[in-house]
Amino acid sequence: MIVCCMICASMFGVGFHSMSIIFLAPPVSFKCPNNATCCDHPVYNKTIFSRTIVTEWNLICGYSWMKEFTQIMFQLGALIGSLIFGIASDRFGRRPTMIFVVVLQLFAGITSSFLPGYWSFAISRLVLGSSVGGIIVVGYVIVLEFAGSEYRITTSALFHIPFGLGILILAVLGYFLTDYLHLQLAISLPCALLLFYVCLLPESPRWLLAVNKTMEAISLMERIAKMLVRENELILYIYILYIFFVIFNINKHIVLYTSNNQPTEGIERQVQIYHMEHLRVSDRRESAMDIIRCSYMRLNIFISSFIWFTCSCCFYGAEYYVRQISEDIHIIVVASGTACVCGCLIAIPLIKLMNRVSLILICNVISSACLLINCVIPEGVEYIVIGCIEILLSFTVFVVIYLYCAELFPTTVRSSALGISSTMISIGAIIAPYIVSLKTYGSWCVPIIFAILSLISAALCLMLPETKGRELTTTVEEEKNKYRK
Repeated sequence: MIVCCMICASMFGVGFHSMSIIFLAPPVSFKCPNNATCCDHPVYNKTIFSRTIVTEWNLICGYSWMKEFTQIMFQLGALIGSLIFGIASDRFGRRPTMIFVVVLQLFAGITSSFLPGYWSFAISRLVLGSSVGGIIVVGYVIVLEFAGSEYRITTSALFHIPFGLGILILAVLGYFLTDYLHLQLAISLPCALLLFYVCLLPESPRWLLAVNKTMEAISLMERIAKMLVRENELILYIYILYIFFVIFNINKHIVLYTSNNQPTEGIERQVQIYHMEHLRVSDRRESAMDIIRCSYMRLNIFISSFIWFTCSCCFYGAEYYVRQISEDIHIIVVASGTACVCGCLIAIPLIKLMNRVSLILICNVISSACLLINCVIPEGVEYIVIGCIEILLSFTVFVVIYLYCAELFPTTVRSSALGISSTMISIGAIIAPYIVSLKTYGSWCVPIIFAILSLISAALCLMLPETKGRELTTTVEEEKNKYRK
């Protein structure tokens, strides 16, 4: 549980950097001499924000596209990072990959606070986005593999709460820190604390077993057990039961061998038994290509990727659209963060109560209904409220699809699968503003497009297998055997 809490804290930074563009490049009014519409030396209204990237590099008129381009670079980086670091996590391990992406985030975040030119700032946003993509994918896999089946639902939902809380904190920081450089530095420095405790993380025992590093897994569990035995024999006994019954899913009676007050002596024997019974596969190292080779896993990755794309489009699209029609961006950011937190809290009982497929289906259908309602009502308070409900529903599906996708794929390719499918988050976030721009053809266009996407996702999710109550598989071969049954 301590490991899960430490990793969950990394999502604060994800919330900071994912939404920081709202305050780094907010709408700023300006005037030109001689009442011209555009000029080289505009006079900006600095009542709310003293300095932004817009005022710093005059991103107005013909250069206004550069303001949005910085966020496109960030999302492109997140796409690259989730894909590359997801695969790297399966190849080199969860711990070293997590340490690397945290170092990358700290470096890119602080560096971007001191860069003098626009293009260097844009490149730093690309690097920063890649670190965020890596933290989301690798961090989630670590949490899931340490949590075990009994706490999988709760920890999966709680993992996303710091993202919403990070958005809420960002709104407060954005209110008091009106200089974009100060804000960027303020949201980057806490990553130094994150780096400190990430270095203390152990490797995932499940991953060590999956890649046949049996002795390292045994050594890790014995080391933890010896620390615990100094505290309390009862805690040790419970922990060992947790290791074998919950994490490694051994569904039979296990006798713990103890002698000379050394309760760790039985660990090696039980891990070897588990290894022989559950990991009888070839020595070939499994990779992301195994997902493509297996027909039903290929279908699963396609459908889950489309659902992720829809969630991202609807979430960022609704947030972007509501922000455009609101006069106070601080209030909208607070509303978005609150919706994210509420979505996580609502997801916990719903996931326990309902099947994964049913929950995704219902949330998408209700989301479509909300979007269709927005087609016929005027822009105003009611429109914003329904938009926030749409944000809540989209984030609830985010929580569910993260858990669902991780359950669909075995340990050896789980991080790769999450990385591949979650790249659609970035693609959806990039496309969403362009869909919103279609409102020039009619205010009904935008909700209709998002509603259609949600309905398609609702239909496609019916083709996915149900995973509720199913234990996590370790290898592709084990997953294939379970599928054949």
